[in-house]
Amino acid sequence: MSFSIIEVILSILRQLADIISFTACVLKYSLLFYILFKFVKLKRNISATVSKKKF
Repeated sequence: MSFSIIEVILSILRQLADIISFTACVLKYSLLFYILFKFVKLKRNISATVSKKKF
């Protein structure tokens, strides 16, 4: 199989696009989990302070 230079460049660009979209997806989800973790921690701190005030 002989590839022309244009086909090789196109295939490389396609792989790069896949990698970039995958990286964007991973970053998005890690950011989402980070925000969720912070929110849960904040909620726990608030509930801890509220329970302290009750007693």
